[in-house]
Amino acid sequence: MWAEAAQWQLSDTPSLTIGVVGGDPAYELYSVGNATRLGDGRIVIVNGGTRQLRFYDGTGVHLQDVGGRGEGPGEFSFLRELHKMRDDSIMTYDSSLGRGSIFDSSGRLVRSFRLTQVEDWRQLWARRVFADGTLLVTSQAGGEFPPRAGLFDQGRRIFSRFSAEGVFLNNIGEGSMAPAWGFESGSGFGFAYTSVPLVLLVPPIASDGTSLYLGTGKDFQVERRSLDGSLARIIRWAAEPRPISQEVISRYRSDYVEGRTDPNDRRRAESLMQEMPFPEILPTYQGLLVDALDYLWVEQFRAPWEEQPVWWVFDPTGKWLGELRLPMGFRILEVGSDYILGHRRDENGVEYVSLYALTRS
Repeated sequence: MWAEAAQWQLSDTPSLTIGVVGGDPAYELYSVGNATRLGDGRIVIVNGGTRQLRFYDGTGVHLQDVGGRGEGPGEFSFLRELHKMRDDSIMTYDSSLGRGSIFDSSGRLVRSFRLTQVEDWRQLWARRVFADGTLLVTSQAGGEFPPRAGLFDQGRRIFSRFSAEGVFLNNIGEGSMAPAWGFESGSGFGFAYTSVPLVLLVPPIASDGTSLYLGTGKDFQVERRSLDGSLARIIRWAAEPRPISQEVISRYRSDYVEGRTDPNDRRRAESLMQEMPFPEILPTYQGLLVDALDYLWVEQFRAPWEEQPVWWVFDPTGKWLGELRLPMGFRILEVGSDYILGHRRDENGVEYVSLYALTRS
């Protein structure tokens, strides 16, 4: 739908950047998982390395840290994500402790919850809070374990709805996980395994608060499902699939082996790459996101060495508007009405969270 004049624009430079090469530890970021911008302009960053929620004001000045490593109330053993709720409260889920935590906008712990186990589901994880206060929970079921030699099934990813107290309500949808490849570990302890190259590990999802967007990444379509699991819409678009060429396979094999200095380790890696099957077609997309105005963003798949993020954008009715190219190596964390908040690493691996202005035509 976008003509050239209607194309959305990202500012050439960020209006705010948090992160330093060295100096004050409050600005040194390590293993950033996610971030959000609150209504008053404050930025909250998941600093996974220190197991903290870090609060900064609208100019990037550090305000406070919440949490830390531990098992007590408001502490974390594993911290990767946060979800901003409508009142600027923040939900986190510690998959290691099996505990969710709700913090108010000032960082005060309001309450904690645990998810009730369901049948043979494993790896339950609270990902989002829907507009009605219920939880989006992901889990895994099925699959072949322990691993065996060759291709084997890793099971299904299940997306379900739980009450605010952590009680199962209903399924919304599910999708297949990537197949895995089992091989002799070389340590005398049976088989090790890794996912097949150049595939999506799990089906991509996003939420607008009242529904779930669910994709496979294998085609050019995304489903929107109501919270009761019924299919509300299928969004389809026309694009060309990308066959996996011999050049792509050679590049992947070379990158996998590169840097291994131990001769035995290098030999095992080379052998694994020769045995490993490769798919014929690259995935079509690798991520989904719904912005503050309910536009759907679909991230085109990139091979590990491709650094240019490209996103397709669809309006709330499902119309395909066009695509946006973002700065090299930039990972979107949140899209507001007039900004994009994201994460990147520099050539030395130093991490930064930056805010760019977004102009919608």
